[in-house]
Amino acid sequence: MNKAEKKEYMKKYVESHKEHLKKLQHKWYEKNKEEHMKKIKEWQDKNPQRVKEIKNKWKRKYRKSEKYQLDKERKKIQDYAYRNFRDLLIKKYGGCQMCKSKENLEIHHKEYIDDLKSVILLCRDCHLKIHKEMRELI
Repeated sequence: MNKAEKKEYMKKYVESHKEHLKKLQHKWYEKNKEEHMKKIKEWQDKNPQRVKEIKNKWKRKYRKSEKYQLDKERKKIQDYAYRNFRDLLIKKYGGCQMCKSKENLEIHHKEYIDDLKSVILLCRDCHLKIHKEMRELI
């Protein structure tokens, strides 16, 4: 069997045993996860320029994809909706509901539903304080 025939045979074998090979690969990864991640990290540390090239190549490829375009449009719509929602809260409350500041205002969700009753308007500092207190309770 010459090199080209061997390559063609392997291609057909992999295609016909795809699910089985995927399971074996997953099993191996779970068994060797820590060591594998350590080797990847070592390689990345030794090859920062190559890592940068690979990331840039992926970004260029992804930005041409339909998914990226849809994500970009979805993000625009979400940003627009968030700004409008935030503006409604600013009109209703005028500023941070804890310290009355009018700077760096953010929405804090008491529950994650888009309803004026489930959110409060806070400045960045008060918002961080609330989340810190919540973490301490847990």
